[in-house]
Amino acid sequence: MTYRILTLIVLLVFCFFTAAAQDGIDSFTDRGSFSAAARDLKVHDFEGIVPNSGFKHYQREGALNYAGIEFRPGGGARFGPGPVIVVGAWYQAGPAYETTTGAKLHWSTPNQPGNAFLTANLPSGVTAVGTDLWSAQPPQSTIEVTVTTADGKSRTESITTPARPAAGFIGFTSSSPIVSLRITPPKGQSGLIVDNFTIGKSAGLRSGNDTDRNEDPRPESRPPITASIGPGNRTPGQTIAPPPSNSD
Repeated sequence: MTYRILTLIVLLVFCFFTAAAQDGIDSFTDRGSFSAAARDLKVHDFEGIVPNSGFKHYQREGALNYAGIEFRPGGGARFGPGPVIVVGAWYQAGPAYETTTGAKLHWSTPNQPGNAFLTANLPSGVTAVGTDLWSAQPPQSTIEVTVTTADGKSRTESITTPARPAAGFIGFTSSSPIVSLRITPPKGQSGLIVDNFTIGKSAGLRSGNDTDRNEDPRPESRPPITASIGPGNRTPGQTIAPPPSNSD
């Protein structure tokens, strides 16, 4: 009887870890670890959308389309999800926000219902995505983040935002293209602040899902990685995406 129980436990543990490996999605709460597991990263920092001391609501548009990414609020029941707002750098260091410098994406939920969410719909070919996050009020909060891939798989992680001005971070890499990242604040949380939204490729992706199929996989064939310096928690090897056109 004891042998059978032990065998059953071993089988259950094996099945659990096999299923976890088969989902092909890894999560990261540290930007450095995420960057080490990805390549061809582009950091979108919301600069150049509004003046330094300006801001813009996207109530009429329903979403912000920026650098091929659609940031669309949803849920919220009868009160709606509330619009996204791009806020210039001048506001960020003041007592209202107390975050790092630079423009940021803000989103506030009417009545803080706990069922509103912010979805980032991604361009094709993305297999690595990550972002810095702050909670609005209260400034420290547990946030649920769900990533969904083109083959219908998903993974949900919870992160707790630290005391300001530090940002929380969540990132994912996948063996299949990632189509969306959904961020859901808890009930009673007034909103989110997003910056340094990063997309790229999983460093381990070498399959037919990779759009760069003709790339020579040998390390010596790739161009050297250059370091860039900018605000936030960026690490060497990441490039900063240019500001969007005025059509967004």
